[in-house]
Amino acid sequence: MLESGLASVKNEANIMVKNVVDVIFGGLTYWMFGYGLSFGNVKPYSNPFCGWGRFFVTASQNDLGWVYAQFFFQAACATTATTIVQWQKELN
Repeated sequence: MLESGLASVKNEANIMVKNVVDVIFGGLTYWMFGYGLSFGNVKPYSNPFCGWGRFFVTASQNDLGWVYAQFFFQAACATTATTIVQWQKELN
């Protein structure tokens, strides 16, 4: 909404569509790869910098609520970051 308020009226629809597309594709990409690379824990392939595993956000029955809550929060941060970078690019 902030980005929409700073743009001219003729560009509002484009900005809103761009933000929705960013959230959809960013969320799908984070679901497929991002969470697994951030929080994966398969020992032979993981290290303190980058994880491996849990692609497509897989979890055991005991950890289901915690993993999905963490995924939702991290996906919201990741998709918001993509819109901020593009917003700054458009202002310059």
